[in-house]
Amino acid sequence: MTPSYPYLLVVVDGPSEARDAAPGVEGGGVVRTIIARIFGPEVARHITVRYWHHIPLSPLRTRIGHEEKARRMIALADQTTAYGAVMVLDNDHTGERRLAELRAGVERSSLPHRAAVGVAREMVEAWILADPELLVKQLPAGKTSEELWGAKNDGASSYPKHVLKRCILEPRGWSHHEAVEAWSFDRARPHAPSLEAFAREVERLAADQGVV
Repeated sequence: MTPSYPYLLVVVDGPSEARDAAPGVEGGGVVRTIIARIFGPEVARHITVRYWHHIPLSPLRTRIGHEEKARRMIALADQTTAYGAVMVLDNDHTGERRLAELRAGVERSSLPHRAAVGVAREMVEAWILADPELLVKQLPAGKTSEELWGAKNDGASSYPKHVLKRCILEPRGWSHHEAVEAWSFDRARPHAPSLEAFAREVERLAADQGVV
């Protein structure tokens, strides 16, 4: 039975996080996979997805930061969903600033029990690369998946999207969504601290909402 309103509001950078499925199929994505594992597949099927860059500007059309965006999304989720908001950002080599901004937004909302936040270091593709059983070619020497970074416009660099392409997609003949479908949250979790931290946030949210 389809719920009358969504279970969760999921706020992400782009489609690879929560809408990464075969053409014409609704669903998919790394974050949705994590939600399915923790909250259950029924919850994962009935979420509302929003992108950070689509969150409306202030009334004066001025730019707002992730702290204020997070606060707004938590308030919206509290009004429109059963369980609240799950929010994820790519780190994009910005240090700890983005996670601090999200946490400040949670604190300002006064609804910490209705939100889970996480920052993928350096982006969600690193979480996919943290599943050792998917790798056909080894990661660059001496690097874990979350330590990868390089020039975005250089396909030979250690930029996570390029490494994913070289180490998994091309050798297997897969598209991005096929890698996500084969990806195991449980296998990847021990190898990616930012994934582990986010997983604990989602588990805490599920417990706070009486789901687990």
